[in-house]
Amino acid sequence: MPTEPLSLKTCFVVAPIGPDGSPIRERSDKVLRILQHALSPFGYEPVRSDQIAKPGMISHTMIQLLAEAPLVIADLTGANPNVYYELAIRHAVKKPIIQLISKGEKLPFDVGDMRTIPIDTADAFKAVDDITASLKEIEKPGYETTTPISMALPQFAVTGIG
Repeated sequence: MPTEPLSLKTCFVVAPIGPDGSPIRERSDKVLRILQHALSPFGYEPVRSDQIAKPGMISHTMIQLLAEAPLVIADLTGANPNVYYELAIRHAVKKPIIQLISKGEKLPFDVGDMRTIPIDTADAFKAVDDITASLKEIEKPGYETTTPISMALPQFAVTGIG
């Protein structure tokens, strides 16, 4: 990825992944299938880091995707530290992001004021509808991403990447 241009419709999915066969992986795979249904009508292809086979530094590729992908979806379920680290990078570049969390889980204070879609993987139709509604807003002309970083420190928000 580092030397190749991204597809204009790449959606980088930031999520807790877990080992093969674990409950975390099973849930993450369900969420990915939901995202495929929600994103495909908009021409986005969801890509999760464990699906990238390109050799090289994993962190370099992920940071590039966080900075350059036209859309990032972050699943905040389980309060995974890696997910929050990656979320902060995306917040700093001030580009479209959709936050998800498992229905019933609480958001930490620092991101509690960001719209976050509570999803229940057992109700895929509702999850697709909610994600679709957010995508329709993002796709509107003039949509502007706001994040805690871009609002508090606009002079430090990185813009014009990708």
